[in-house]
This record gives sequence, structure tokens and C-alpha cells, in this order.
Amino acid sequence: STTGQHQDDAEEPLLKHDDGAKEAKEPRQRNINVHSAYLHVIGDSIQSIGVMVGGALIWYKPEWKIIDLICTLIFSVIVLFTTVRMVRNLLEVLMESTPREVDATRLEGGLLQMEGVVAVHELHIWAITVGKVLLACHVTIEQDADADQMLDKVIGYIKEEYNIGHVTIQIERE
Repeated sequence: STTGQHQDDAEEPLLKHDDGAKEAKEPRQRNINVHSAYLHVIGDSIQSIGVMVGGALIWYKPEWKIIDLICTLIFSVIVLFTTVRMVRNLLEVLMESTPREVDATRLEGGLLQMEGVVAVHELHIWAITVGKVLLACHVTIEQDADADQMLDKVIGYIKEEYNIGHVTIQIERE
């Protein structure tokens, strides 16, 4: 009978996947390529202005040739810092590391403090691009807890507290 089949389904672990399509309230993130192109254009513009100012000063006072060296050093340091930051962000994505802005221990602790949550395991948090974070985990709940309600509560907490838009939670019974 179909009623018996539905009762058996209630005993199986419940899996819910939510990509945030309904409640996408993420802050607008720039594509890493667009961001690096933007930095490149801004950097070139600032350097061009610096070269013109330095050239004008050297033209006005030829003995101030050191200004050329100082401008080159300043612009090199600026380019180095912006490039290092960009490369670090890209390496974090390529290595699938947990983004620095997400504290996995604190997130797990927050889930464990929820009424009805017994355990959290297989917690994985990673970024697929700069600014787009994904989370997947298993949450063990009390035997008498409502699985759908707990699922919505857990996903809501993760989205609200950590702004993670793509969340996959597997609910398991104690």
C-alpha cells in the first residue's frame, strides 16, 4: 500500500539542497576577471598621472631626477600589493579552502546550539569563485524532531549568519 511506503520514507535520511535562488540576498560580487581588469585600468591611470607629474617636476627642476625612481618604486609597490591579494584569493578558490570570512568552528557550534540538533559532521565549506561560497554537511537531529522544520531552521541560520547562498544539508535521525 502507498501509506506503508510513505511511512518507510519517513525513516530514511532526508536530503535537502538549496542554491539560494528564492532568497538570493547576497551582496553583489564582481567577477574576478572584471575586478582585475578594473584594478589594471585604475593602476594604469594613476601611473600615467604620476609619470606626467614626475616628468613636469623633472622638466621644471632637472636636478630632481630622483623623482623618477621614487615614482617607479611607489607604483611597483602598489601593483605588487594588489596583485598579491588577487593571487591569494584565486589560490584559495583553486585549493578549495574554507574562505577566511567563514569561521567553520563557530558555524558548527552555532548549529549544535540549536534545539533538536544532536551532531554535525561532514561539514565542508568552500568557494567556487571569489564571493560564491558553498556549504554541505550532515546534521543529526533528535528522533522526535520535525525534519522539514529543522532543515529550514538550519539553512536559514547558515544563510542569515554567514551569507552562504548555496547550502546542501542532509538530515539524519539520532
